[in-house]
Formats: sequence, structure tokens, C-alpha cells
Amino acid sequence: MCFRDFGVLFKVFSTNTFISPSQLAPQIELKVNVETNPPRITWSIDADLGIEAFQIIVWDKPDSEEIIPVGSVTSLELTDLAKCIEYTVQVMAVKEGLPLLEICSAPVSFTILEGVYTPKLTVENTAPDEVHASWTEPTSCQASDYIYKLSVTHAGSEPRTITKLFPTTDLESPTHLRLLAMNASHLTLSWIESAVWDICGTVKHVVTVVPLDGDPPTIVTVDGTSATVSVNECSWYEIYVHMETADSMFRSARSNGIVLQSPLRPYGVPDFEIVNLNPGIQKISWNGGVEWTSECVRKYDVTISPVKSLGKEFKFTMLSGDPGAITGELLPCTEYQYTVSSGSESKTKILKTLPSSFLPTDVTAVINSPNALKVNWGAPRCVESIGDVHYSVTIRPSNEGSETMKQEVAKDSLTQGAVEFQVKPCTAYLVYMEADTMGLKDRSKLIMVKDGNIEKPKVTVTNIEPGVQKVSWTDPIAAPECRHLFEVQQTNVFTGGQVTITVSATERIFVELTHCTNYEYTVRVVGEHVSGQKSDPVRLVTISPKPETPTLIEVTVEGPTSVKLTWSTPIPHDHCSHTGYIVTAQAANDPSIRATTDLQYKTLTVKTCTSYLVAVQAQYSDGSLSEKSQFRAVTTPAYEYVVLSLKPRTINSYRLRIIGLPGNVVGPYSVATSKRTTGKGIFGTHLT
Repeated sequence: MCFRDFGVLFKVFSTNTFISPSQLAPQIELKVNVETNPPRITWSIDADLGIEAFQIIVWDKPDSEEIIPVGSVTSLELTDLAKCIEYTVQVMAVKEGLPLLEICSAPVSFTILEGVYTPKLTVENTAPDEVHASWTEPTSCQASDYIYKLSVTHAGSEPRTITKLFPTTDLESPTHLRLLAMNASHLTLSWIESAVWDICGTVKHVVTVVPLDGDPPTIVTVDGTSATVSVNECSWYEIYVHMETADSMFRSARSNGIVLQSPLRPYGVPDFEIVNLNPGIQKISWNGGVEWTSECVRKYDVTISPVKSLGKEFKFTMLSGDPGAITGELLPCTEYQYTVSSGSESKTKILKTLPSSFLPTDVTAVINSPNALKVNWGAPRCVESIGDVHYSVTIRPSNEGSETMKQEVAKDSLTQGAVEFQVKPCTAYLVYMEADTMGLKDRSKLIMVKDGNIEKPKVTVTNIEPGVQKVSWTDPIAAPECRHLFEVQQTNVFTGGQVTITVSATERIFVELTHCTNYEYTVRVVGEHVSGQKSDPVRLVTISPKPETPTLIEVTVEGPTSVKLTWSTPIPHDHCSHTGYIVTAQAANDPSIRATTDLQYKTLTVKTCTSYLVAVQAQYSDGSLSEKSQFRAVTTPAYEYVVLSLKPRTINSYRLRIIGLPGNVVGPYSVATSKRTTGKGIFGTHLT
């Protein structure tokens, strides 16, 4: 990091730890040669850094710096510099046209002296054994910077040299000044003493600490080659050392200085605040009462995490003095915990994000009396996180010329809200709620509310013929100016199928209905400005047509008193079903015989030696009867005979003849009839 003077300094330390000297080591080595005219500077840099361009900064006082781009050269003559003025020079790396603040040399100070001074010597005898020598003093800027050597030669002896030391800064200065340790209140330095001072006897080392903010310097005198000096936290200093004799008559030039910034003392986490900006967006900022020390930068680790859900976690670093940090992509209506930490100390705060919409939920409206419209709603999501939001309810009549009405809603009414408006009968209204936050308005969906304070129609349903029903109802609205229609809904109870029609009359005939089917009907008043309730449902089953005529399949005489009929039946109509069959047998001179059955066969008990006409009818559940089947004639026999003790599984042949006719005449035999006996154990058969 480059160290500069006069307030144009760059922050190096932002933690409260000790800084080792290696952390202050410059990356460019700079040398100044003032023996040449003009002075020449040379520098070198580690080739691994890849730097190919440099710039030179020269200054002698604040705000007087001169910047000299030099390209890729590594030496430069400094021209047009005044004599007897202390200059400071620094080399800085340049890359892509921009200076690299982190790669530069340490500042080096130097002074250009005037020409060589030759004193004029005067010798005077002041006593028999004493000679007084004197010489002229220089008048240039380095007048006090000389060491004078006087040579005295006695006749016949070797010359003797006397060295006279005057106050001078040309004596060798301490070297290798370096920082050993540093904290927010003290710096510890060390240096190496020049061996030339051994001839001076007792010497002292003077450490000068110059605050770069303009405060008076601090001077500390020590005997050894290290010192600890007091500093203020987060302040920039230039520090150098020189040596003096015990009587301060002679002193060295000052050492090369080092420029550094003291660190902060251990600091805690300041108070901070969190605010909601928009749904899913929050801002963290330092509390308005926080004051920062000088220009030192403090770093704070910030972690934002949802309290309950498994949402995304956010981490970043905030600096002291930052105006704040805005975080987006947060989940709406979610509590987030902010943890701000520095070292082992941390502070936390929790704030729930705003909902995606400020509008209340489940907004409903109904005209619940002839002159009152009531609006209800549910609380907005996470209402507790909503700040300065204004709510209102607006109703707008559909009739031209009518006045729009608006009512403000108090925030404490949001959780159990309801407002009422006085309205006109037979009028429709558009209703909506509005949320206004910071001038941005959000409007709920429009709700069309019609006059629903209307009596239910009374419905009557009748069957006209199979598959045809008539529905009629009363009109609950007497006012002719309130135009309205009727919505009739027919529901097939068996299938759930529905048909809805709108008519102006008070009756409707439905045709081509399914036979034997239960239909339900409701009627309600509808219109541009009205919306009545459904009537009570009325159900009626359609009447059935006549069943199809059965077909007699077989008529069997089973004995002198028994006749069996068997028939087939066509498929019933739609949902109709056969609930029974009626069998009749009509004799010429006897009453008819009538019997019912739910089977498709029936055995009738009849008289012997009697002729009958037999037929069958089908019957539906509603009592509808089909036409009678074709009549079949049948005659029952007069006698029967049982033959016993027959062998099983044997075919027997039978013939019959009449004997004992009048005149004792024997009649002929009938045609033979064969019959096989059944299984073992049956030993007889009927013969009729």
C-alpha cells in the first residue's frame, strides 16, 4: 500500500491487531543521489509483478505535488528544483494508464545544497604559548551542516589535526528505522545507531512523531535504539529519528521517515435499523446516532437468513460510514433475521418482509337490505409488517348520473373490516378496495353487486304428457321500472346434467325429456341491476309412455287344472322399469282369471276340460299398462293317470282309447306317445 503525505493518504489498517513491519514494506526500492547535478533518482521492482510503466510524484509542501509520467525507464534526473528546499519523491506503478495505489516506493526526502564552501583562516598570537585561530562561517542553507578540521604543524614535528564539531545534520543519521508493533494507542519502533557517534560520548536518540492532520508533533528522547510512543487511534503519522549529543550541540540528520496509520481500538457492533422498501426488498443502515472515528474503515459481517423457512441466505460486508445496503429477492411475508458481527460480538434484529400485495383478501360485497350495501374483507397477509398504507372502499353506481361514494378505512379495521353504504333499490354497483402507499395505488378486482334483496319466486311443476313438463312461477317484483328477467335452471337428478335458460315470461314448457326421470327446477330473478336468490327447488318425475306389448312364447297345459305361460318383453323406455306382469285367462262361460307376477312366466290354476283365451300385459312402476299380447287358445284335459314302478332311464310308449261308449262300443287307440323315465329313484309318470 502506498503511503502519502498531506492528507492524500490511503487507508491501510482497518482492524485492531498488531501490524508487522513486513506489512509496510514498499514494493518499489527508490534511491536518490544528490551528489550529481541535477539530482538523479533510480528505482527497481520485482519482475514478477509485471509492471512496465511508472510515474514520479515530487512535492515540497501540501498541494504542491508534481506528477511526471516516465514510461518504462527506471531512472530520472530531477530538474528545475530549488536549492535549500526539502523535497519528497515517490515512485508509483502504472497499469493501463491508471496508477496502482498498492504498488509504490516509500517516500524519500532530500535537499539540494549550494556550492562547496572554503573558509578563510585567521591566526593570531594571544599569549606566549597560545595561538587563536578563526575562520569565516558559510552563509548558505547548510551553514550549520559542517565539520571543521584544523591542522597545526610544529617545527620539526608531525602535523596535528584538531576536529571541531559544530551543530550539523551531516553527521550520519540512524538507519533501518522500522515498526516493531502497533496498536490503537502505542507504536514501538527500533533503529540502528551510526558508529560515527562513538567519538561523541553520551548521545541521545530523538524520536519525532508528526501527526499528518496538523496537530503538534510529539518528541520522545530515549537512550537506546528503540522507543514506544503514544498515538491516537485511526490517525496518520510520519515518524523519523535523529541523534544528538547530551548537550544537544551536535545532531545528526534525521533518518528516513515512515508514514503509517494507527489502527482502531477494539470496537463493538453499532446499532442498526432495518426497513421495508417494497415487497421482497429490505434495507439495513446504521442508526442515525452512530458516529465514526476519523476516516478509519470498520468492517462488519452481515448475514440475512429466514427465521422459519428454508429460503436463501444472504451474506455480505458493510463498512463504517456506508449509507446502507439493500437486499432484494426476499420472500414476501417472511421473517428475516439480520446478524451484524465484528469479531466475537454480534447484534441481531428481525423484520418481516412486506406482502406481495397490500390489498385485503377475500373482498366481498352484498346488498343485504333494500337500501344498504355491505362490503366485507379479510386482513391483508402479514398485516403487522405493513407500514404507512391508506385504505379506502369505493362503490360506483351503474346508473348514469348517480354519485360515486368512497369511504376511508382505518388500519386497525383491516383485521375485521366491514363498511356499509346507503344505496338505491334496483341499482347495480361496482365495488373495489384501494391501497395507497407512498403515492402508489393498488386496486382490488372489480366486484359487480346487484340488488339481491328480492323474494324468492314460488315454483310449480306439472306433467303434461310423457317427456313434457311445465314450470311456472310467481314474479316477486311489482315495480315495472325495475327491468328484470328470470333464470330457470333444470337439473336431471339422476345424471346431474343442467340446463339454464333466461326468459321474460313466468312459465316455461320443457319437452323431449327423458321418461321416468326426476327433474329439479329452480328460478331466480336476474337483470342489469338485480340478482335475486334461487327459489326453493321443486322436483317431479316425468310420466312414462305405455310399455311395449309382451310376446307370448309358449303356452303349456301341464294338467287338467294347470296352464303355464312364458313370454318375452321389449327393453323399457329410458329410465322406466317393469314392476310386474298381468296374466289373464278368459273362458266362455266362467269368470276370467287374473294373476300378477314379476317374472316372465306364470302358471295359472284353471278348470278341467275347459277352453281359455290367455294373454299377458307389462306394467311400469307408475302403473302404466301395455296393450295385451296376442290371445292364445288353450283347452285343459279332463283326466290324468299316474303310472308307477317304471324302470329308470327307460323309454315307454303309451296309447289311449275309450271303451264303454254308448252301446258298449270300444273306440280306436290314440297316436302313441313315448316318454323316457328320469334317473334312479323315480318310478312313475303322469299320463293325461
